[in-house]
Amino acid sequence: MHELLQDFIGRMSVEHGVDTPVETLGHWKCPDCGKRRMFTTYKRCKCGGKSKYEEIAIHWRNTIGHMDKVIRIGQYLFILDYKTTGGRALYKHKQGEPIGQPYLPYPANRAQIMRYVGLFEKVFAKEFEPGGRFEGCVIVGALLVYVSRETVRDRAIVYLPANAKRKKKEYRKAVRDDKLFVKMKEVVETRDKEIMIELIENKACETRDDYDENMHSPFDECPLVADCFSPCRLKKRVRAALHGRRPKEED
Repeated sequence: MHELLQDFIGRMSVEHGVDTPVETLGHWKCPDCGKRRMFTTYKRCKCGGKSKYEEIAIHWRNTIGHMDKVIRIGQYLFILDYKTTGGRALYKHKQGEPIGQPYLPYPANRAQIMRYVGLFEKVFAKEFEPGGRFEGCVIVGALLVYVSRETVRDRAIVYLPANAKRKKKEYRKAVRDDKLFVKMKEVVETRDKEIMIELIENKACETRDDYDENMHSPFDECPLVADCFSPCRLKKRVRAALHGRRPKEED
């Protein structure tokens, strides 16, 4: 379903009848001749082939992610990602459940797309230089488009603003998490206990509230969440994993 959404909505490239055109930009590749075009609206290839949509890859140091589209309105850019969810979740969101608060976005979705917002200008820096596709443009936020698994007509759009301060914050988080990732690999390779303790003391989720607000996903619960916020239990869990043992169950 995700691929169908990307390809179908990507072809709806320009909204007419407004003062400033709304362009839906993505990557397209012709299956016949192999020609690839980046950050463009949909067009048939010059060879006559029907271009197929490709996700926009975010490769930065050890970070690998994929986003769906860039929406351009004049000089303003929005990072866009499609997400599927249940009809019940969309209903709750539209009804304002819990009371006074939107049900969507899910914290993990918000954290993911805001990370893309913080890294996009770094990864595609050449596109923002003079002569680049986004010369003079600025990223002002992100759009999460939630579509029901039951029917694509049931959907909700969540806008997440991003000023310069927020983008710098997200970039600093990316730098921090990249350093943690490198150290995690080192722990696995060397089984160095000192590095392991340092990772525990500087983990991305500082508290359970921090995890629930910024990282929790109803579809992909962290396997360490039961132990992560108890330093003693977490150290036992990680040590056991490093030595190929199961942690002892506590009474």
